[in-house]
Amino acid sequence: MQAASAGVNMPRAPPNDKEKRLMDVLLQIPEARVAPLLACVKGWPLEAQADLANWRPVLSKLHKLLLAALQQYPTLLLVEMEMEKTEQPIATQTEQEVTEQVFEILKFSAFLLENAANKAVYPSAEPVVALLGARNERVVFEATKVVAMLALPSQVHRYAADPTSFVDPAAGRNNLLRRRLLTVAQARGAPKNSLEVVEYLAAANLATSKDVEFQFYSTEQEGDEDMTSRVVNVTIPSYEMVVGPTTPPTEAACAAATTCERLIQQYKIPKRLHFQLFTQVRASYASRSVLARENLVVERLHALLALFSLFSDAWDVTNYVEQHPELTRSIVELIRVESIDRVPVRVRVTALLVLTALVNDRIGRAGGMGVLGRQSNVLQALGVVKGTPHATGSASPPALASDTADTDMDMSLAVAFVQATTDLLSPQEAEVLFCTCLRYLSAYKR
Repeated sequence: MQAASAGVNMPRAPPNDKEKRLMDVLLQIPEARVAPLLACVKGWPLEAQADLANWRPVLSKLHKLLLAALQQYPTLLLVEMEMEKTEQPIATQTEQEVTEQVFEILKFSAFLLENAANKAVYPSAEPVVALLGARNERVVFEATKVVAMLALPSQVHRYAADPTSFVDPAAGRNNLLRRRLLTVAQARGAPKNSLEVVEYLAAANLATSKDVEFQFYSTEQEGDEDMTSRVVNVTIPSYEMVVGPTTPPTEAACAAATTCERLIQQYKIPKRLHFQLFTQVRASYASRSVLARENLVVERLHALLALFSLFSDAWDVTNYVEQHPELTRSIVELIRVESIDRVPVRVRVTALLVLTALVNDRIGRAGGMGVLGRQSNVLQALGVVKGTPHATGSASPPALASDTADTDMDMSLAVAFVQATTDLLSPQEAEVLFCTCLRYLSAYKR
C-alpha cells in the first residue's frame, strides 16, 4: 500500500531491543517454522506501540507466505477472488499445514495491528479480503479481526503515534471489502429489540434451526419466450446433519463451506451470491454452542468497527444504520453493567470500540459529528446530551464557551461509557476504566 506522503512511510522511532529481537527471529526462521513460532504468541508481548514502518521486512515475508498459500491451495477459499501472484518458491506442505500457517499469520497480524502506528504501510489487505471467504471459519474470524484492527486508529497515548499525520489505509477505498463487511454485519439480520444480542449470548442451549432458508432470484428462458425470474427457496440443512460425533475438527471447521458447496451445486446459485450464502450458513451454524455464538457476535462487531471507521461516509453503511435503529441500542446493552454476568469481556470491549467509532466517525474528525454518528443516535442511546453536567448530582450545567463544546462532548461521552459500565465498581476501579475510555477517545480524535 502507498501512503499519502513519504513522511508517513518513514519510521518515527527505532524499535527497542526486545522488539528488534522478535523481528529478527521472524525473519530468520524457515517458512515451515513460522506457524509453530507464531502459535506461541498469545498477545502483544511489548509495552510500547509498534511502528509498522520498522516491521516492513517481516510484513513482506508474511505477505508473500499468504500469497503463496493461496496460490498453492486455491481450495482454501470457498469464494474465489483474483489477486497478485508471487514468484516465491512454494514449500512442500499439506493443505492442513498451510491452513494453520495462514491462521497463525492472521492472528499475529491482528495483535500487531492492534498495537501499531503507521498502519498505512500494511501490505496484505488484498489477501486478507480474500480470506474473508475462506473455507475454514477460524481463518474467517481472524481475517475479519485483521481488517478491524487495521481500521482502528493508532493509540496516541502509547508513544509512537503522530497525531498530525493520520492516513487512512488503502483498505478504506476497497469497495469489495465494504460489501463483504456489510454482509457479515447483517449475518443474523438486524436486532428487533435492544436486548436481542444479549439474550442470544446468554441462551443456555440453542438448537440449530432446521427451517432457515436462503432466497434468491433465478432467471430462466424457455424456448423463444422472454427471460423470466422466480424466487428460489434454499433450505439450509442443520449443523447436526453435516457434523457428527466422529467428524474430525479440521472438517468441522469447514462445515459451513461444505454445506455451501452442496447447495451451490444443487440449486445452481450464482457466484455473486456465494459470499452471502456462506455468511448466512455460518450464522445459522453458530447456534450450536455458546463459544460459537460468542465468536459470531465478536466477528459481527469487528465488521461494524471496520465499517464505521473506514466507510462512515458510504451511503449503504449510513443507510443500514438509519434503517435499523435498534442496532445501536443493542450494542449499548452489551456494555451496560446490568449485562455484565451475561456478556463476555471480549464482547464488551469490542462493543465499546464500535460505539466510540460511531461517535467519532471519519467525517466528524474535521469538526462536528458525521452523518453516521447522527443517524445512529448513539449519543441518545448512551444518555449523552450536549451541555449537560458531567458530575452526577450537579446543581446546574457549567457555563460553556463555544471553543470548549467539542471537549465537553468528549467528556460527556467518556462519562457515559463509565456510568454505563461501572455502576457496581469501586471508585478506584471506575477511575481506571475512566482513563481507558479517555485513551480510546483521544485515539479517535486525531
